[in-house]
Amino acid sequence: MDSYSTLTEYQPASKPETLTLTNSSMKYIILSVLTLFAVLPLRAQEQSQTVKGTIRDAQADYGLPGASVILAGSDPLLGTTTDPEGNFRLQGVPLGRQTLVVQYIGYKTITLPNVL
Repeated sequence: MDSYSTLTEYQPASKPETLTLTNSSMKYIILSVLTLFAVLPLRAQEQSQTVKGTIRDAQADYGLPGASVILAGSDPLLGTTTDPEGNFRLQGVPLGRQTLVVQYIGYKTITLPNVL
């Protein structure tokens, strides 16, 4: 006696069922997808803000290149340096009023409270 089993006749599977979408269900799906894509960018914007400004010498009225601008109390440390004209852009700052610390070699360190 063989250890092979005997194949029975092959029977094709029944026809697959088709999914019928009505107009109202398509509208619901499209509206759900559009709502998802509309809400995601807003949620990302809710969590942080960008602070921009210029650091200038008060008496000579020129920008200070390379000044450090640091978010006080941030962990990990969040900061940036100014460009050649004294402009800075600090991204990822938590929402609300924040305190910035500005440092530059040869100048007194300045703390700027309540920066929005």
